[in-house]
Amino acid sequence: MAFTFAALCYLIALIAVAFCIFFAIYTVICIDELKTDYKNPIEQCRSLNQLILPEYIVHGIFTVLFLLSWQLFSILINSPLVAYHVMSYMRRPVMSGPGIYDPTRILNRLELSHHMRVAWIKLAFYLISFFYYLYALIYTLVTASSRVARKLGRYTWLPYLATLLALAAITAFVLTQSIHSRPRLQSFGSLILILLFSVLISDNPGRIKWRPVICGLVLQYLVALLILKWDAGRDGFRFLIDQIVFFLGYTSAGTDFVFGFIPSPPNFCGMDGPFSFTSLPILIFFSAICSAAYYAGFVQWVCKKTAVLLQWTMGTTSAESLNAMGSVFIGPTDGSLLMQFALPTMTYSEIVAALAVGYSMLDGSLFALYIAFGACPTLLLSANVMSAPAVLTISKILSPEVQKSKQADMETFEFPPTEAQSLLDAICKGAVSAMGVIFAIIANLIVFLALLAFLDKVIGFVCDCVGYEDVTFNKVLGWAFFPLAYVMGVSDADTWEAQKNEILKVAQLIGTKTALNEFIAYQQMQGMLLNGEIGSRAQLMAIYCLCGYSNPSQIGTQLGIYGAMCPKRKKDFVTAAPKGLLIGSLACFMTACVAGSIITTDMGCRPTTNPLCFDVSNGTNPEWISAL
Repeated sequence: MAFTFAALCYLIALIAVAFCIFFAIYTVICIDELKTDYKNPIEQCRSLNQLILPEYIVHGIFTVLFLLSWQLFSILINSPLVAYHVMSYMRRPVMSGPGIYDPTRILNRLELSHHMRVAWIKLAFYLISFFYYLYALIYTLVTASSRVARKLGRYTWLPYLATLLALAAITAFVLTQSIHSRPRLQSFGSLILILLFSVLISDNPGRIKWRPVICGLVLQYLVALLILKWDAGRDGFRFLIDQIVFFLGYTSAGTDFVFGFIPSPPNFCGMDGPFSFTSLPILIFFSAICSAAYYAGFVQWVCKKTAVLLQWTMGTTSAESLNAMGSVFIGPTDGSLLMQFALPTMTYSEIVAALAVGYSMLDGSLFALYIAFGACPTLLLSANVMSAPAVLTISKILSPEVQKSKQADMETFEFPPTEAQSLLDAICKGAVSAMGVIFAIIANLIVFLALLAFLDKVIGFVCDCVGYEDVTFNKVLGWAFFPLAYVMGVSDADTWEAQKNEILKVAQLIGTKTALNEFIAYQQMQGMLLNGEIGSRAQLMAIYCLCGYSNPSQIGTQLGIYGAMCPKRKKDFVTAAPKGLLIGSLACFMTACVAGSIITTDMGCRPTTNPLCFDVSNGTNPEWISAL
């Protein structure tokens, strides 16, 4: 089975037509609401007209791809619709702007019936096309012949044209969505600057392969659109997150039995359970479940299937793809262990990519801790998913492949065997292994918080001596990273003074994460949210920027893990580690820019507080106590 250019076209068309089906369904619903619910025609037309250009562009792109791959039947069935789209757009009403729905005529019975018929016809066409493209994709993959491969091989310009079309589609979509929003345009511009900066410092700019770069961008935007932009996708993803959080909540049954009332103290305002007795035990439960899933083979199956997607689209090797996708599900620490048997034969570029993954993501077992600090679960998990293509995109620019890889075939990739003898043994081993992580977190928190307080005191004393007051280590970090945060468009506040304050706060968080670690940064973000110092967009950008282990202290961890698995390649690990740290940081900023360039709604969340508590500081009690 060969993955030809025609198969790639059908795969893109399959994804694109799914969006077109959503557009058609939404159009039918909106027009039906005009007929039955007497909705405001101006608002309805504005909502419908926003989808016109995206639908026409998406449909036109995969039609052009069919033309390039010379799929005659697909060209034949799509050409009439392309012609209709062109004619409709050329004859659009002047007052309707870029759309075809005119609020001054939409309530006309004949006009409304016409638009409804067109919407139903297009919905039926897209549904039939979806199943045909699915059949054509399978048929093309199974029956791809060497003659087709040789024919496509002669047209060396086709991949470059497809790359330009994909890049043009992304640019057109983002610009149409962000043309009236300066912060979103700044995020998109920063994304381009990150790519240009990566090219400038690349080891070998002339050997950069642009397929992983463009396909990585497309995958990031597809994930962002699915989770952040599409209501159905966002609701489904939020439902999944809620179920995971609910499942992890069963940890309290064990902590209440072991620690008694300590995790759930009396209901006094400001008296919460200690962090080490409430949030950290979740790691034990999560680690045990992951260990059981690995013993059952579920983790290996999911990682392999999702890694194939990266291979097909980005053209990365099995080791790179599996490490990236495995780290999404089981965390970068455990994900690196999947490389145990591949490390001796991996190329230098693959080693850089593997190390970079460890700096660009977070362990899923720690999500509950970050969520308690005000990191929205939907944004946190989407950041981890988007980081997989992002880190491979940047790593293939900074360290392009110049050697022959021996990790091309996913089917021959070996997973490290589990040491557990049974399912119960796997659960026990997973729970015990989490204790080392918990003690490491406690030790690091004590050390870094103490170090932060010491640095604040020293810097404050030195600055007081030269006439500068109220200077802290956090403020110094904020000033250092202020240009980066400003260019990324982290704030959408109304006044420059409010923008400057928000940008400085986000810059402080980025600086804390880079100089110390992301845990301290998320903890500081919690205080900023409770004090109302950052808004919804600033919170979103901060969550994405902080979602990774990209700080110097992680270098020792990475070298320790990889050096233990393959001692003979320690020299390569040492030279690749700093580069991996830079790639991981750029990948985090890249995902923030992708999300920031398309997000238009308030997706922020706040740390939860209990209003029904007994306030011993001023003698005020909740209403339900006063009523007793």
